[in-house]
Amino acid sequence: MTMASKNQTYYKNPFFVARKIGSMRILISTLDPRKIFQIDEIGFRIWSLINGKRDFNKIVKSTLYSKKTLDSSRALKKSKAAILKFIKDIQKIGAISSTK
Repeated sequence: MTMASKNQTYYKNPFFVARKIGSMRILISTLDPRKIFQIDEIGFRIWSLINGKRDFNKIVKSTLYSKKTLDSSRALKKSKAAILKFIKDIQKIGAISSTK
């Protein structure tokens, strides 16, 4: 598995799904229901954008523009770092992979 980077395109593991349950958002393995991960609203949005066609920069733009959080270059840099960390985290648990 290639580790997450800003120059890659990501696709979902078909055995992971994201669900809203009340006010909670979770990522769950359909193969092992004990693998449940709580994610926030932004993580849920990022998950919905991962489709094997969007690269990191397109995911960032879609996430941030939808939230209108591009108020400074410092905020943009911090947001990109947070999105990359989330992508790395869900890649570590096997929920996504990256193209080579």
